[in-house]
Amino acid sequence: MEGRPGQLSLFGVAAPFRPVAPEPDRPRHGRVKIAYFLAVLPTDAVRRRLTHMRRETVAQQRLFGRCVAAERLHVTLAPILSHEPGALYLGEAAVALVDAVMSRVAMSPFKVCFDSLQTFRTKKAGTVYDEYPLVLCGSDLPGLARLHDLIRRSRARFGIHAAMPAGFTPHVTLFYGHRPIAPRDVPPIRWTVHEVALVQSFQGQGRHVILKRWPLGGC
Repeated sequence: MEGRPGQLSLFGVAAPFRPVAPEPDRPRHGRVKIAYFLAVLPTDAVRRRLTHMRRETVAQQRLFGRCVAAERLHVTLAPILSHEPGALYLGEAAVALVDAVMSRVAMSPFKVCFDSLQTFRTKKAGTVYDEYPLVLCGSDLPGLARLHDLIRRSRARFGIHAAMPAGFTPHVTLFYGHRPIAPRDVPPIRWTVHEVALVQSFQGQGRHVILKRWPLGGC
């Protein structure tokens, strides 16, 4: 059955839209599409290193494009839900969904190490033109792979299977450039992951809001 205007996409599956009473902090968002996703966030010190690396790489490679703001740097773990322009604020629904999913995810804090730069190829939103995200990757990230798999399995327990393939390439997007670059090794960037965050993304506005954080502590 085709979704009606105002329907939610829960994990990529159409679900009935349940109106939330409009309040000053829950406006209609006009023409803005809003997406919610789980992510791992770097520390402030790591963000500074990432922006320095990006600045050097963009200058050396003479890349043109747009930067990802330091406060929006992240590693995406899983999409949660999205709604189309004109829908009411649904942050509470996203938090409730993730509370349920994270209740079945037990994992201790772990270290990550990112040590290579490369570019992906994507279509620029709303156009037929290619753009090339400059991304920081890691050759061995077992902790992120396990966390991703636990979240995927938890979603499956709720009968939700769409929009999250088993394959997973952890990365931090730094820049959207006009051409690719050759893959290259970089000095390792390490930090310890202590929590998972639910991010509300106002697409096209370059704005993220952290709705809730879930500390890692199980094993």
